[in-house]
Amino acid sequence: MDPNADADLMWIAREGYLAPVPSPWIQCTDSEGETYFYNKETEEKKWEHPMDGYYKEMYLREKAKKEQTDASEKREPVEEKAVDGIEIEAVSYTHLTLPTICSV
Repeated sequence: MDPNADADLMWIAREGYLAPVPSPWIQCTDSEGETYFYNKETEEKKWEHPMDGYYKEMYLREKAKKEQTDASEKREPVEEKAVDGIEIEAVSYTHLTLPTICSV
C-alpha cells in the first residue's frame, strides 16, 4: 500500500492494525521479543496477524473498484475544432454508450 497513492484507502490499514486477535488465536512473544500468533486449537504459529489476509483482500478489492471507477471516468480528447471563433474540444468518454440515431 502506497500512503500517497492510496491515501483514500488508509482506513483499511488502520482497521487492520487495530483488529483484535480472533479466537482461538492468541498473541505471543518469543524469547527474542518477536510477536507471533498461536492457534490454541490447531497449535499453528503465524508471524502475521491472523486477520492480515482478510484486510489484504479488502484492500485489493477496494483498489480494484477505485481503478475501475477511475478508468470509466477517464476522458480522452479526440480533436479540437473552432466554431465561430470559439474553440471546442471533442471528447470521447470510454464509459458511455450512445444510441445510434437513424433517419427513416
